[in-house]
Amino acid sequence: LILHGICSILLAVFAAHCGFSGWWSAWLGGLFLAHPVHTESVLYIVGRADLISLSFILLSCLVHLRASPPRNFGAFLAAVVSCVLLIAAGLCKETGFCFFGLLVGWDILWLTWQPSNMRLWMRMLLLLLLGTLCCGLRFWYTGTTIERMDPFSNPVAAEKDQLVRILSYALVHGIYGKLLVWPNFLCYDYSFDAVPLVRSLSDCRLLLPIGCYLGFFALITLSSGLAQRR
Repeated sequence: LILHGICSILLAVFAAHCGFSGWWSAWLGGLFLAHPVHTESVLYIVGRADLISLSFILLSCLVHLRASPPRNFGAFLAAVVSCVLLIAAGLCKETGFCFFGLLVGWDILWLTWQPSNMRLWMRMLLLLLLGTLCCGLRFWYTGTTIERMDPFSNPVAAEKDQLVRILSYALVHGIYGKLLVWPNFLCYDYSFDAVPLVRSLSDCRLLLPIGCYLGFFALITLSSGLAQRR
């Protein structure tokens, strides 16, 4: 509960630093705090990995944001601290390594406004190198698949048809998106064929991930437009 509360506060602080008003920032932190989708992370002891990883990610984003755009050597030190925090997040939960890409994307947006800022180019290069190194070490150490994967515990990963895997994972993404908007049924486990595989493009269940992807890109487009106006 304490970790969950810390993550909620950090998210609200991050929103405030991104330019949201105090009310919107508080609403975002409160929504994260009360959303039922986080039930497993709070109730089960293994869920602390998600919360600790998220706290490191938010701290990294805050450090990165405070030093953007980079203007002096202190900004480079802040980039190093931000990378260390992301590495710590990835050691808690391997998805934390993916957020190197988020910070790189952030710097790309800054470069559209300040293309001649060499410190910005150097920071982005540092993020790319460390992010690539971390992901490479992860794949070298653990491989790309879980050993002894069986069709009962994870039927999607055990499926040999690549198209079926892609479509089935897309459906899982749609289910995750639905849980964020309408968490009336929190079970998202797809083992033991709880979520039947998608074997055809004509499967009507694919409308769910399509709607989820379109909604996500619409939010990204809206956020980019608001950021440019500011």
